[in-house]
Amino acid sequence: MDGLDGLTDDQIQQLLALGEAPEKNQLLAAQLKQAMALKNQPLAQGSGYGGVYTAPTPIGMLGSMVGKYGAGKQADAITGQMQDLMHGQTSARAQYFKLLMNQLRQGNGAPPAGQMMGGTTTNFEGQ
Repeated sequence: MDGLDGLTDDQIQQLLALGEAPEKNQLLAAQLKQAMALKNQPLAQGSGYGGVYTAPTPIGMLGSMVGKYGAGKQADAITGQMQDLMHGQTSARAQYFKLLMNQLRQGNGAPPAGQMMGGTTTNFEGQ
């Protein structure tokens, strides 16, 4: 048995993807930072010169609001992608742990189920 028997192709891909997760997370974090910077830009403002104030144009205000709305939607989408990545990592790590435990139980000299090296007993089955 090579250790991957009994795993689906999807589970194997999840395990392999663990190595790519930090890079993906860094890229998403940079994209989120850009989206938040756009979202937090001030709305179009008027200008004043020589004691005369000129209000911002309606089109300028509308453009600013649409830009902020789009940046907010982009930030939400990126946050969702980051959460999906985190859930995928958690799932793959759990699968890896399960695979490791099965290999230890089948190997020679492996600790019995529920017993850690050093004599401390734990009950992973009931948790």
